[in-house]
Amino acid sequence: MFNFTDESKKKYFAKARSILEAAGLSCFEIDERKITVARDSLVKVYLMPFNKRTVSREQLSMAKKLPEFKVINDRYQKVKKGTMPPIAEHAYIEIEISERI
Repeated sequence: MFNFTDESKKKYFAKARSILEAAGLSCFEIDERKITVARDSLVKVYLMPFNKRTVSREQLSMAKKLPEFKVINDRYQKVKKGTMPPIAEHAYIEIEISERI
């Protein structure tokens, strides 16, 4: 069970940061205001919104190869006719809830 204390949040923010740094993706920033629990077994640590000026196509494709990295709206998905691609994209890191973190 996840408890929403500042100490446990900081541990999950640090875990998400270490996942990104291990992959060489320091271009992504953790949004320390947003954290949620999904299905009582996963913690979602959200990233700051990003766009093509802050994160390149290569960096985004590297991030998508990480099993923990999930994109909410993707600028490279097929855009429906008459709609604009998103100005900013949003993503999060999924981390399993663990007593040891």
